[in-house]
Amino acid sequence: MTPPPTNPIPIPSGPSSSKFVIYVDAISTWTPTGIATALGLPGYSKHSYNVINLAFWTTNQGPADAANVWANLANYVGTGWGTTTPAIQKAWMDLYHKAGIKVLVSAFGATDFPTSVGRQNAVTVGQNLAKFVKDNNLDGVDLDYEDNTAMNAGQGEKWVCDCTNTLRQLLPAPYIITHAPQGPYFMGPPSYPSGGYVAVDKTCGSAVDWYNVQFYNQESTAYATYTSIFQTADGWATGTSVGEIVKKGVPAKKLVVGKGVTQADVFNSGYLPVATFAQILRQGVAAGYTAGFMGWQFSSDPTGAWSNALVAVFPKAAAVVGDGTAQGSASGGLSEVSIGLIVGGVVLAVVVVVVGVVIIVKRRKTSEVV
Repeated sequence: MTPPPTNPIPIPSGPSSSKFVIYVDAISTWTPTGIATALGLPGYSKHSYNVINLAFWTTNQGPADAANVWANLANYVGTGWGTTTPAIQKAWMDLYHKAGIKVLVSAFGATDFPTSVGRQNAVTVGQNLAKFVKDNNLDGVDLDYEDNTAMNAGQGEKWVCDCTNTLRQLLPAPYIITHAPQGPYFMGPPSYPSGGYVAVDKTCGSAVDWYNVQFYNQESTAYATYTSIFQTADGWATGTSVGEIVKKGVPAKKLVVGKGVTQADVFNSGYLPVATFAQILRQGVAAGYTAGFMGWQFSSDPTGAWSNALVAVFPKAAAVVGDGTAQGSASGGLSEVSIGLIVGGVVLAVVVVVVGVVIIVKRRKTSEVV
C-alpha cells in the first residue's frame, strides 16, 4: 500500500466551532484504500465533516466494527503508512488534523446496555475507555448511551455521569467528550424519574462538550419540521425540541441536531430528505442556531453530497472545532436570547455563525429503534 497521494482530495471543512458530526460504522470494501475511504481519511474520501465518531467501543467485547479496525490498522491496511498500528494511527491523525477534523471513538450504541444488562461499574468503564482513547491516538470519546431500561428506572443518569466524570479526570483538555442522547431523554420526570438528560447536564454537563441529539426513530415524535425540531416537539416526546430543551437550562450551543442520512438509516420516523433538512437548519441559523448537525451514517454519504449541502447552511468563521473544554470550548449555538426568537417563531435578525464538521459512525441492526 502506498502512502496518501501528494495532492489529496480537498475537504471543505476548515476550522470551525460548529460541529458537523458523522458516525462511521459500516465498511464494504476491505482493501487498504477502501478502508481509508470508509474512515473518511483526507485524500481518499470527499466530505465536509469535521468530527468523525468511530463506532463502537462496547463493554462486552471492547472495540467492534470501525473502532476495531482503527485499533488494528496494521492488520487491515498493511505497512504503507507505517510499520505498526500506532505509527499508522499517528500518520492518519496528522492528515485528519491538517484538514480540521477530530476523530473520536463512540461507545455503547443501541446493542450495549451497560447499566441494566451488563451491570458494569461506571468508573471502571470510564477508565477502560480513557485508556482506549490514549492507546489509540484519538481526540476523545462519544458516549452513545441508549440503556432505555436504566433510564426509565431512574438509574441511567448517575451511571452515565459517573462514567463521564471519570473520563474527564483522565482525559482533560484538549480531549473532547460528547454524548449522543435520544431526543426524548430530555423530557425529564415523570417519563424519566431521575430527570433524564436535563439532570445529566446539570450534574456532569461541565464535563461534556456537546450533545449529538438523535432526533429520529421516535415514532409519533418525528422531528420532521422546523417547528418540531426547534420550537415545539410533536407526538409523545413533548418538550424535547431544541428551544424547549434550552428552556430547561441546557445551553443551545451544545445541542447538535442529529438525523439519519438516508431512509434506510432510520427504523421508523424522523428521516428528512437533505434539501428539507437543509432548509430547516437554514431557518434555525437565521434565528441564531450554530451548534451544527450530526448524521448516521458515513457509508450512506459516499460522495459527501449530504454533508456538503448541510455545511453550506452555516456561515464559516475562524475558530477551532473543540479543545476539550466543556460548556462550549467547541461551542457554537443559539444563545439564550436568540433561542427565544426560535421559540417565538420570529426571526428578527440574521446572526453571524461559526461552522464545523463532526463525523460519527454507529452500528445499528435493521430492527433496532434508536
